[in-house]
Amino acid sequence: ADDNAILSYDGDDGSSSSTNASSPVALEIYYHKAVRAEDLRWATLVYVEKNLRDSKSYSDLPLMMQQQISKFNDLYQNVKPGDRYL
Repeated sequence: ADDNAILSYDGDDGSSSSTNASSPVALEIYYHKAVRAEDLRWATLVYVEKNLRDSKSYSDLPLMMQQQISKFNDLYQNVKPGDRYL
């Protein structure tokens, strides 16, 4: 495939050209290289921490947030070239 990532959304009128914030959005990522699920999980945690203020760490987040991130990370699977995540 020629596309590395495709962002699509449906407008309230059924068209795909609307940018209404309430419209459903989908991001599809095409993989050119194999990536282990454990590396995707690691990267998620690293970049969550990089976006925290005042040098806080992941463990400083409220427990509910940590649990939600953990649930999200559990969804990652190993990917191989040609795989797509949606």
